[in-house]
Amino acid sequence: MPSGLSRSLAEKLDATKTFILKTAVEPLINITKSHNRWARLRAAKTLAKLASKAPYGDEIVGHFLEEYLSREGKDVIPSLEFFSYYFSGGWDEKTARAVLAKLNNYLKGETLFDALLVLDALVSSISPEKLHLLKPFVERLKETKKTASPDEQKLALRVLEGIAEKSKALVTS
Repeated sequence: MPSGLSRSLAEKLDATKTFILKTAVEPLINITKSHNRWARLRAAKTLAKLASKAPYGDEIVGHFLEEYLSREGKDVIPSLEFFSYYFSGGWDEKTARAVLAKLNNYLKGETLFDALLVLDALVSSISPEKLHLLKPFVERLKETKKTASPDEQKLALRVLEGIAEKSKALVTS
């Protein structure tokens, strides 16, 4: 099944009918490991939508969490891509805490951009009372804003601005 087709179905499908796409989960997970970034992102977005709607969503999140926690370097990029879409769809504290516990390891090198996208998604979905969970990342974001590539600098700035909108004290302290 082409990921574009399943993506549009995943977005439009009522939660009670998501069983229809259960057979697409494994092929989509395989696509997230592709060298083709466009295909990986489409598959990750589809899986994130399914994870938030389907009764088997915990299995999808569990797969990416396991890969995220057990892999290193560029091998973790598919999980970072998935979580950037997953957290864009809403806050999941249990998963967020697990992701945040290791995210600092990826705020450098070839994983920096995707790790910043995860932080951006987390900032958009986190409630102000949980914002303290992001405090350990503020200094690293400020450093990234000055030293990374232009695209990464812009993204770090966007994340810092998102945090500041919810709590100026967290960014200025």
